[in-house]
Amino acid sequence: MISLDLASLEKAAAQIVQTKSAGVCLWGSLEESPFAGTPYKGILTTLPLRSVHEFAVASDVEKASTVPVRISAAQRYALLTEILAAARANMPNLSVMLVRLCGPDFQVQLPAELLAKDVLLTYDPYAMVPRLSRAGRKGILTVWQDLRVDRVDIGMNRVSVAVHDADSVPGFLKFVSASRTILSLSNVELVAPDHGVGAPAKERRQ
Repeated sequence: MISLDLASLEKAAAQIVQTKSAGVCLWGSLEESPFAGTPYKGILTTLPLRSVHEFAVASDVEKASTVPVRISAAQRYALLTEILAAARANMPNLSVMLVRLCGPDFQVQLPAELLAKDVLLTYDPYAMVPRLSRAGRKGILTVWQDLRVDRVDIGMNRVSVAVHDADSVPGFLKFVSASRTILSLSNVELVAPDHGVGAPAKERRQ
């Protein structure tokens, strides 16, 4: 684990960039809700199911998991929106943000911030990085998350953010030390992008 003060981040990032990678990745886990104690509008609704078969299919979609649901779908959008805003404010060479989202929640409208021109929603942000990099694109931020918001979600309540070129590292470190969402994470680590949460599948299997 690493402290999220800027001096500690800069020291750790320097070692990673020199020995392993042109970029860096920070990841951690959401161990408690950042919204604890704050009232919010409930969004739980009943699915429009009618037949026995429909109810049986819906029950099969639920995933048995010991990982708790700590936030709602709207709160997940709020956390992602805050991450993007902090990145824009602190990364002067930011060009595109690739954000992992498995699909919009049918109960909550996607916020405009997640539909901005510099944001691409995708299931696998890392899959886009090589193609963009080959095209000469820099300032790529990947935002990977598997935050559970209901019993259908498969996830471990983890978040990772990464940049993939050395020029983006200084702004990235300012961003992660300023983001309220990142600061709320536990068990935080700073690693090379190809070894963190959200790394390509072949790396995650090792």
